[in-house]
Amino acid sequence: MGSSETLKNAAIGYTGETVDSLQAFHPPEAVWGDRGPSGIITNVGDLHTFLIALGQGKLLTNRSLQKMSTEQIEGEAYGFHVLQKPNSGKVLARGGGLPHFESQIAWYMDKNIMLIFTINNRLRLRQHVWDGIEDILIKN
Repeated sequence: MGSSETLKNAAIGYTGETVDSLQAFHPPEAVWGDRGPSGIITNVGDLHTFLIALGQGKLLTNRSLQKMSTEQIEGEAYGFHVLQKPNSGKVLARGGGLPHFESQIAWYMDKNIMLIFTINNRLRLRQHVWDGIEDILIKN
């Protein structure tokens, strides 16, 4: 996809320090961080498809998935944080943010629950949202 092509149905990022001050942000054409390397664009559905394919052995062998999801250094596996939670067991998690977006993936492997969400601002609400959803799903 060329950088000048219009993206239909793409989320607009918002900038501001509070909910009341948020304003739409329109990035310049060639901002690597807002598009990812090589123009990668994704959504919750794509991320869910990715996790399902991992879990079904369509992307990696079971042995490779086991290695990828095993802690290599303190709390870290290959591309994911590894968490052991008392009420939910093993969780692979990856979250992040750009200046105008945030995202979270959490795969509760022992419960076969996948939590994926995106936020189109950077008010640093990701952890609070994740904690709230987890409280509902897992009943901590």
